[in-house]
Amino acid sequence: MIRPFHTVKLAIVLFTLLWWLCGGSSLANHIVGGELELVHVQGFRYNLNLIQYFDQAQSANPGPEPQLLAYIYRKSDNVFMRRDTLFLTDQATVPYTNIECSLDELKTLRAFYTREIELLPENFDDPNGYYVVWERCCRNAGIVNIVNSIGAGQTYYLEFPPVVKNGRPFINSSPSLFPPLSDYACVNQLYYTDFAGVDLDGDSLAYTLVTPLNSSALQALPIPQPAPHPEVIWSQGIDLANVIPGNPSLRITNRGFITVKPEKIGLYVFSVLCQEFRKGVKIGEVRRDFQMLVVDGCNPEPPPNLKVRVPGSLSFNSVIRDTLVFRAGDNKCFDIQVTDPVGDKNIKMRAVGVNFEGEVEGIFTLKEGYLATADDIFNLQVCLSKCPYVSEGPYLIDIIAADDACPLPQMDTVRLAVIMEPPPNQAPRYVNQTSKMINLTLDEGISYSLPLEGIDLDDETMVLDIVASDFDPEEWGMQVAIGKDEAGSIEAVFEWETGCGSFPFGVKNQFDFTLRLSDNDFCMDNSRDEIQVSLTVNLPVNNPPELSTTLGSYDLQIPVGTNFSFPVTATDADGDVIDLIAVPVNFSFEDYLINFSPVSGPGEVSSTFSWNLGCDLIDTEVQDYFELNFVAADNDFCLQTETAVISLKINVFQETNESPVITVAGVENDRVTINSLEFIELEVTSTDPDNDFLSIDLLDGVPLPPSETFEFNRVEGQGQAKGFLRWAPECFLFDEAREVSYKVSFLSWDTRCPNPKFDTLSIFIDLIDRESPGEFLPANIFTPNGDGINDTYSIPDLPVDNCDDQFQFFKVMTREGTNVYMTRQRDFVWNGDKLPSGVYYYMVKYSQRSFNGVLSIER
Repeated sequence: MIRPFHTVKLAIVLFTLLWWLCGGSSLANHIVGGELELVHVQGFRYNLNLIQYFDQAQSANPGPEPQLLAYIYRKSDNVFMRRDTLFLTDQATVPYTNIECSLDELKTLRAFYTREIELLPENFDDPNGYYVVWERCCRNAGIVNIVNSIGAGQTYYLEFPPVVKNGRPFINSSPSLFPPLSDYACVNQLYYTDFAGVDLDGDSLAYTLVTPLNSSALQALPIPQPAPHPEVIWSQGIDLANVIPGNPSLRITNRGFITVKPEKIGLYVFSVLCQEFRKGVKIGEVRRDFQMLVVDGCNPEPPPNLKVRVPGSLSFNSVIRDTLVFRAGDNKCFDIQVTDPVGDKNIKMRAVGVNFEGEVEGIFTLKEGYLATADDIFNLQVCLSKCPYVSEGPYLIDIIAADDACPLPQMDTVRLAVIMEPPPNQAPRYVNQTSKMINLTLDEGISYSLPLEGIDLDDETMVLDIVASDFDPEEWGMQVAIGKDEAGSIEAVFEWETGCGSFPFGVKNQFDFTLRLSDNDFCMDNSRDEIQVSLTVNLPVNNPPELSTTLGSYDLQIPVGTNFSFPVTATDADGDVIDLIAVPVNFSFEDYLINFSPVSGPGEVSSTFSWNLGCDLIDTEVQDYFELNFVAADNDFCLQTETAVISLKINVFQETNESPVITVAGVENDRVTINSLEFIELEVTSTDPDNDFLSIDLLDGVPLPPSETFEFNRVEGQGQAKGFLRWAPECFLFDEAREVSYKVSFLSWDTRCPNPKFDTLSIFIDLIDRESPGEFLPANIFTPNGDGINDTYSIPDLPVDNCDDQFQFFKVMTREGTNVYMTRQRDFVWNGDKLPSGVYYYMVKYSQRSFNGVLSIER
């Protein structure tokens, strides 16, 4: 056996030392890679697994966490669905391909986490599926093909389909992925490995290289985030076509076989995407990140020499140029001879199909041998199966001899091209169906059955299948009930229930498929008989729903500031359950505070659309056109959904706005005069030409008279507002002057948005403290005799009051000084109180002065 030179160990030690020096204990810079798995258990229960790979050589880093949290999101809108705690149940070191090539400095630990979870169909039925996410930081230090590897994490990602489709359980397990890399690669030497996994459901798998995903945060265990996820940044000169530079650079086939002939040493990270297909439709995917260490100093000795002697030839040859042709009864054995230029080699033999898939290892009766010296010869005979591996043309088989060199075996290959005649086989055939084409239309709800009878003249057992390309017959309830099943004879009935209560024929009602009768021939040569069937389900008539509103037009002009609402009604003549929704086209209801509640119900439903086009919401310079659709969809028994749509177009505009006008009654040229000790009441009115809602108030910032009796209260009104200024000025306002003036300002504004208008008006109130005359002569006689002439006495021209001298009272006295009448009212009217005729005395009393005189009463 050839062991690696000391330079290999030295290179690995240097890389390990660099990783350890750069690593941080909190972030654990030793993540090699990993992946997620979702494995069906029973019903809607699944095992959610996470496999994590650690660089075990970095002993300074902590080991795997005892548990972790995985998050599940819905793929269509990235909505969080649930999170689950997975527990560490197993740890094991990844084994080398050849244990003799192992090095203590290169160890990978596989940590396995798991948890059984239940995915209920009412929560996990979205047709776009879901995805599982877990994040971890950080990767190994010293990775050469990405930027800042010590600060880069990994996002573990798995997509899975809904657990139900068309109302039936959809059973699926994710791929169980390929074994991880356990070997190192060497500069300028071909590295190869089978990185393919298996699928428990028999789904097809396809592999591609993708850019590794980073974690969302530079912390050991970030909270797993929804998509999209950040990617790592490739180093200069690195991309998906050149992940590991070489000739060839890193490649992976669609079937998962990895090859690379690296040209530089280093630690390289790469990511493989495995996509899962069922009947040609992608249903899931899983990613795996891993690392490859490339070292120098690997100098394996020459590979073994492989030669083959085919039937009819006398010599062994390393190249077989002719195609081998075997008839059914021919001997299909040939001889193999393996030698080695050095010796001391363990030799393993295997066969690989080149242009077909399938197991071919079984053609060897002896697989292993040992060559002690260069003169030893390893001989064995190989016999091919009597059945060809492909139905038409030659099939290719590579015969491979591999030694036990490090880090990977050295190989020699001889390719054989073989054409083989299979044993004779007569195809089975239907005996009760003369037509090979059935085209029928079936009324919804009937039970359809088709008897089938087949025979096989070779007395082989048969299989009767329903084969379709664009649907799953089992999911749609199609089945073949087998009655008689014997060698050479089969009887069965194709059965199908077409009731809409079981299957959504409104979604699909036309089905093309094949009833295939095939025998269980030893060579499985696909001998068969087929009936082409086209069945159409005739669905009952479904009347579409009808939509109506109270609007007269669906192209509206609405002014800003309008409170806009109307009902929307949907009816269905069939009494089906109706879903009524409103769908904005070029805006969102939330941004404009629009209310419309979706409703659902049988026969007839209604909901109100309401929108207050407030000035704080609408800026017509940003957007003034709004389009939305009202949609009514019925839930027909057969899911033959019909819809009705009303498209509403709304143009929002700003109305012109006239300013209100303020007037004050009794004021000329904006001035009004008040005498001292008088009361004033002024009517203030604002009128709006547009009949908008108005307010009137005193204008802020203009000083008011320093008077407790000055009064004006804010007033409001639609189209017109009216208020009153009331004031009885106090004498202290005059100070030493006899005249003083005060400015009073009013503000009126409307509420028209978005451009309210206003008006202001200022008036001046002039206060005058008038002087009273020094003397005055009132009447000195009246005749209260009832003749209507001078029957009462009054003094209409009393001296005016002022702040210095104010009227107190008026009284009448006899000559003896007895008071016969007194009043404190300036506007008194006295009828004499039946006093006799005569001469009396009067007094007009002011606060500062008195006026006395004689008053005669004559009757």
